Amino acid sequence: MESKNRQYNIFILSLFLALFNSNILQAETPLQMREQYIILLKDKANSPFEITKPEEFLSLRSIERKKKLGIPITEEDLPVNMEYKNQIAQLPGVQFLFASRWFNSITIDLDTNTTKPQEILRFPFVKDIEHIGRTPIPTKEVSDSVSQKDELEIFNEKVENLRLSYKTSRKLSTSEYYGSGFEQIEMLSGHRVHQLGYKGKGVLIAVLDVGFQNVNRLPAFDSLFANKQIISYTDFVEFDSTVWNSGSHGTNSLSCIAANIPGVFVGTAPEANFVLIKTENDNYESRLEESNWLAGAEYSDSIGADIISSSLGYTTFKDKEFSHTYSDMDGKSTLITRAANKAFEKGMIVMNSAGNEGFDPWHYIGAPADGINVVASGGVDIYMYPSVFSSFGPSFDGRIKPNISALATNTIVAESNAEIGPSNGTSFSNPILAGMMACLIQACPDKSLDEIVQAVYKSGSHYAFPDERYGYGVPDFAMSLAILGKIKGFDLSQNFVFENELKKGYALATLRVYSAFDQKVTFSLKRMNESGKYKKITKTKVKLNEGDFYSTPWLINYLQKHGLKNGNYLIEIESKYMMYRRTLTIGG
Repeated sequence: MESKNRQYNIFILSLFLALFNSNILQAETPLQMREQYIILLKDKANSPFEITKPEEFLSLRSIERKKKLGIPITEEDLPVNMEYKNQIAQLPGVQFLFASRWFNSITIDLDTNTTKPQEILRFPFVKDIEHIGRTPIPTKEVSDSVSQKDELEIFNEKVENLRLSYKTSRKLSTSEYYGSGFEQIEMLSGHRVHQLGYKGKGVLIAVLDVGFQNVNRLPAFDSLFANKQIISYTDFVEFDSTVWNSGSHGTNSLSCIAANIPGVFVGTAPEANFVLIKTENDNYESRLEESNWLAGAEYSDSIGADIISSSLGYTTFKDKEFSHTYSDMDGKSTLITRAANKAFEKGMIVMNSAGNEGFDPWHYIGAPADGINVVASGGVDIYMYPSVFSSFGPSFDGRIKPNISALATNTIVAESNAEIGPSNGTSFSNPILAGMMACLIQACPDKSLDEIVQAVYKSGSHYAFPDERYGYGVPDFAMSLAILGKIKGFDLSQNFVFENELKKGYALATLRVYSAFDQKVTFSLKRMNESGKYKKITKTKVKLNEGDFYSTPWLINYLQKHGLKNGNYLIEIESKYMMYRRTLTIGG
């Protein structure tokens, strides 16, 4: 018996060692990789296209947008010479991926075992070639079609039950109308903008992300299909015919703008139109995705998008050879940042999340959030503390980054599994803000992109004192409309714009003032004592110039540090030209 047990143990040990050695060999076997290069071309000679006939390479909407904004169509807009592309593509081991009009370049996969990069440089029309990365060759996975079919049937039944449960004929109050997403839009005075009739109608938003899983099935997006608000969709990663089969992150991000279930969840621009573009590879992070993003931006331009909303960012990579450094975050160095800057020049507001690396060794913004022309979105919680994960500014060259902030902690999103609930990330503060930008573009078709962006900055809670966490702070988009002259937002005799009631959250305690004259202004917070008199708690003095829009984090900073005890309070804004008082009662 002992001998048999010993033989059995030896057998098990041998089997274990064989499996162990097999796993080691398997782990040590390198992945099959493919190399990517960008080929810079010298010219666009002999192009069949002409600047005088832009309708042959740009949509009518794109042409009209450029005309309205005074943006000329130049040789930069002409497509790459396809004869050049074809000659390169005919080389063995070359797989064509994308041609860039703006940078006159071609991105390829290259099997360097059959063709060396130096051979491409021999073409007389090639200016240079840049190695941008390597990615694993994808392997086909065998799926259980029967199981998938069963799961799909269960999912569809769940969705239909949700649709039925969401139906209501009851008249909804403002807060009820937005459902669980009310706080994230109220923080921006977005509900006020909507009440004026601006919900993004006619504005085209391009959303660049990892995919939009189940968007074509979820109740949150029913109105997009019913009203034909999805103008186009495309995939620059796998070049599939659909973007619906993967990428829940894109679904989450899109819902912050486009969700439209009154009483459950409504986004910031539910009436906007959309272009959905997959540029991110969910399986492997590499600089190729920056080229994909460039492809998405150029496609957005060609179809006539007004806004790019991108909750993506690039810093370091698993393949360290291609990683960026903080010094690259100077607003003009990385490929994706140059693409984002160019997109703004071509007539699109580019919104990009600052990043979620606040806790990481790399805690700075990523690319393209560093872009000179990019509106980088930071994150805050409901009390307007910076979200702990939100990436820091400034840019390497010292510019304000992030630029503005919105709710990123416990943001309400629609999930790809049909659930609606909280999630964390500047990935969500960015589309919330992008949707509100769309509302401004709808309201102000005669304004330039820069005028709109600057009005948003001026309405920020920290506009007077921007920093590396908030940027210019949380914007008040109703105030932005006042700055743009689209609503009678202030009375010059009183010099006051909007005052928000002190409710839940310090974001709503922000004081924002318009100054009709050069003046020194004192802001004071007082508390009523036992004898019924108001005693000063804190104050600040500022000098305002004629025409200044001023918003200060003074009160927010105080509240975050000290809070407010129950009692009666008085806020005073006083100068030579005005006296404004508002009483507050805390705790009944």
